[in-house]
Amino acid sequence: MSGGDDTVYQYSMSTAWDISTASYESKSFSVSSQEGTPQGLAINADGTSIYVCGQTKSIYQYDLSTAYDASTASYASKSFSFSTQLGSNNPWSIDFNDTGTILYMISTVGVIYQYTLSTAFDISTASYASKSFDTTSQTTETTGIAVTSDGTGVYVVNYPNDTVFKYTLSTPFDIATASYSNISFTTTSQDTFPYGVGVKTDDTQVY
Repeated sequence: MSGGDDTVYQYSMSTAWDISTASYESKSFSVSSQEGTPQGLAINADGTSIYVCGQTKSIYQYDLSTAYDASTASYASKSFSFSTQLGSNNPWSIDFNDTGTILYMISTVGVIYQYTLSTAFDISTASYASKSFDTTSQTTETTGIAVTSDGTGVYVVNYPNDTVFKYTLSTPFDIATASYSNISFTTTSQDTFPYGVGVKTDDTQVY
């Protein structure tokens, strides 16, 4: 996703999970009608919906008429506002659990908020779960979040010192049970301006 032109671009990989085999598929769609400064992106489990958040303090849902084909995306007229939790801050990144019943959002100041969806992957059914976790003992400005598929781990990107921190959840998918795992790594040798993070389904690779 490009914040400069408010557009989501699609790439394919000839070898699964190997980003060195990626190539641009000439498929994209613009979110500018809803979000002029997009910052976070997520996709549902079957590739039929994409979600974007940004400085409007809301998350927007886009449906794909052909699964995993970004060029077929259109606004689903579904959104949810984070403003009650955020105040003057902004959402920087979002992620779902695998079943689409839980949404996580991290703010610029390092607090992770958890939301419940009464209908899986339908953002219009979201509500605040009154659960959060503050990462500021390690972070100062956060720009990315990724939750492991089993819900026991969360990765957070700290922008100022180019570091990814890992947190463990004693109760899977319950962000209120998170604690710092004392595991981190720096991206400085590759990237001094990290914004996003992703994790492979088996938790063996981080992007």
